[in-house]
Amino acid sequence: MSVSELVETVLGREDEDFERALQEPNPPCDAASFGLVLNRFRAAQLALWPESLLEAYLQDLENARACEKSIVLERAAYLFGTSYRPDAHRMLPPKSYEFCERVDLISKLSLIWEVRAREIVPRFTSRLGALITEEDRPDAPSYESRLRAELMSYSQRTIDEYGSWVFGCWGAGRNPNLQAYDGAAVELGFSGAYEANYKGAVL
Repeated sequence: MSVSELVETVLGREDEDFERALQEPNPPCDAASFGLVLNRFRAAQLALWPESLLEAYLQDLENARACEKSIVLERAAYLFGTSYRPDAHRMLPPKSYEFCERVDLISKLSLIWEVRAREIVPRFTSRLGALITEEDRPDAPSYESRLRAELMSYSQRTIDEYGSWVFGCWGAGRNPNLQAYDGAAVELGFSGAYEANYKGAVL
């Protein structure tokens, strides 16, 4: 499959995964909160991923479907945890120390990108909410918390591919967060995030 076909397939599998989460009889949070786990700019974000990363993540989604499990449900357990369900930790597969270290490093780099992106297009991103975990609210988890929950739900193969992509972007001086906002702006009819910001548009 081409990258565009992989993106469409992943988006379809994520929709199916979300539907399985809604059918869970004893979820770690209420149904409305599942929406807080999702990325509003998913299509624009996935379009930036290399083929190898898309294939690895698609396999995660396929594995979850085969086991009748939900990755969204797993992320919700990481994000909301025992505040909704005391045994939420039992839903989560064990992760190695190296895996968690990789998540920490990716999160730090991504947080730098997000801060810079919001500084460049402040108006356009003004409604995106808190940046760091310490600023979480029950009805509005931060960028950092949502990112960490997503990363922790990946398989070893996917976190390795994601890490390679992130480190490559960092080395090349790219900001994929800003690029994702460019993509979201294009979907809204602008040439990019700069024009959207200049014209007063808000995500």
